[in-house]
Amino acid sequence: MLRTSLITLALSAFAFGQDLIALLPAPGNTNPSVQLLDPLTLATVLAASPDNIPADIRQVIPMPGGSKYFLVSHGSTPITVLDAATGVLRTISGGLNLGATAALLVPDASRLAVAAGRVYFFNTATEALEDSGGIEISGQIIDLAVTFDSRRLLVASQATDGQIIVTAIDLGTTATVASTLVLPGSTSAAPGGMMIAPNGLCYLSGFSHVYEIDPRTNRITQGGDIFLPGSPGKAFATADGRYLMLPNLHPGPTAASLYQITIANRLPALFGSITNDTFESFAPQRTTTGVEGMFGFTRGGHLYDIRYGPGPSVAVSYADGFFTEGESRIRFI
Repeated sequence: MLRTSLITLALSAFAFGQDLIALLPAPGNTNPSVQLLDPLTLATVLAASPDNIPADIRQVIPMPGGSKYFLVSHGSTPITVLDAATGVLRTISGGLNLGATAALLVPDASRLAVAAGRVYFFNTATEALEDSGGIEISGQIIDLAVTFDSRRLLVASQATDGQIIVTAIDLGTTATVASTLVLPGSTSAAPGGMMIAPNGLCYLSGFSHVYEIDPRTNRITQGGDIFLPGSPGKAFATADGRYLMLPNLHPGPTAASLYQITIANRLPALFGSITNDTFESFAPQRTTTGVEGMFGFTRGGHLYDIRYGPGPSVAVSYADGFFTEGESRIRFI
């Protein structure tokens, strides 16, 4: 990654109120490193020790206050802690030896939930695995979402026949399965992911559908089966809480790259066409031009400005030309 690109992104991130920029090694990087940078000065706030950097890091989850960071890997060492005081990495995966497909910190910061074949919970204070047996989930786990009150975890998985299963887990002293919801799916496509929106409802992306689920009942809301042609990915809420932005996981010359859903009335809009590339993540703040929108990052390492609201649009960001592909993954944390 060229320094010029970092300057551009750093100034933008500072304007957006982002805390840190995480530079993670891209797959195949022969000299991997993990750095957390100040978004304004680009000074290195924290650099991980070069020893024991896990392969294929997908997420960086900070503890409130920044005392430590959980590195979530799809490799054989799923959870590693980066100590903010020393930069030392320590593995806390316990008996877990499968790559993590998803992880999240519950809002009260007491537990780290990890999907690695089963659902496991780590005590964030002691870093101990709470139950080495975990919670068995039917099908292959795709994603996790947790309610704002830290009381319920939803787990999306897919059965071998393509059906989507949503398992609700109550997060008491001992986590227990409360209920399951079975939805139609496809053997040719995995669910795109799920999230809890600012309205407190869960949005699960399935094949050609987005399901609005009430976490309290683990049931689809009335009118909450939203049709979207194609393969919608995981939703991201806009900064004002009015819209959801979703990537099309299989865009093409004649297929939209992005979907927008107006949360209040569930009205979908399709826009943008980016051939042979797929949006991977979004920074849900204002774009570099100052209009209402967000940054979108693609798997191919490109940066776009996305304008949401009436007449949504997508355009290549002026910062995109500064990228050198293949060196690092960028995450705002």
